[in-house]
Amino acid sequence: MSGYYTCMEGKWNPYPYFPECIKIEDSIQGNEIGKAFGTQNRGQLSPDQVGYCMTWGQNHFRTFDGLHYRFLGECEYTLVEDAFSGSFSITVVNDANCPTESNGPCSRQVKIYLQNTQVTLKQDQAGNPIVINENDEELALPTTLYSMHISNIAGYIVVKEQANDLMLKWDGQESIYVKVGSNLEGATAGLCGVFNHDMSDDLLVRASGNAAARTINIDGDNNSWREEIGTFGNSWAANQGCQAISQEPASFCESNSNEGLV
Repeated sequence: MSGYYTCMEGKWNPYPYFPECIKIEDSIQGNEIGKAFGTQNRGQLSPDQVGYCMTWGQNHFRTFDGLHYRFLGECEYTLVEDAFSGSFSITVVNDANCPTESNGPCSRQVKIYLQNTQVTLKQDQAGNPIVINENDEELALPTTLYSMHISNIAGYIVVKEQANDLMLKWDGQESIYVKVGSNLEGATAGLCGVFNHDMSDDLLVRASGNAAARTINIDGDNNSWREEIGTFGNSWAANQGCQAISQEPASFCESNSNEGLV
């Protein structure tokens, strides 16, 4: 059992029963938060499908150019940043305890660094989505900080940043959606990849120490590049204390296929 699947009941965490998983080959709903119905191959992406990065369920990612992969990191990682001027950076903080929890859904945090300010999108103790500043003070929404406008729309935290033509949506749990404009073509880096309409260079491993930056080659008929997903993801860890992930995890449906059920 291989490929990408949609769990029709929308449950990606461990549950007492297995969700119904259906494989769909060549379709994707780019405008939906936290849902990906299959994947598209290189060359199949229409113009309105690029420039959108999505991540959901702790380990599922779709780059700006449409590459799908899974990376089960357990701490904070750079989702997207301005690779040249450093004008902004967005990180995602995964829930390290998520894999051991039986009652979901799990949660994530999003941190946005813009100029000299930082905001964090997180859940409060009641599980409601909130935004706090660098002083750990909750912000009343809607609000504007520099060129960044933040609002709460139907339970989604929506951030629009005009200077970089950037928009981010967070569902208050695990799903994050980022859209960038044409002015950032070729200028992004991180888990969302290099936005340039070419997914072949999306897996850019960040330089570290004496090791230069390099791109993992995804060309060819086999999926050997997936063995290096850990190297790619680990390179975008926000701190040195992150546990290194060795490889791409198996999907829930792949590891719980009908062949393995008795």
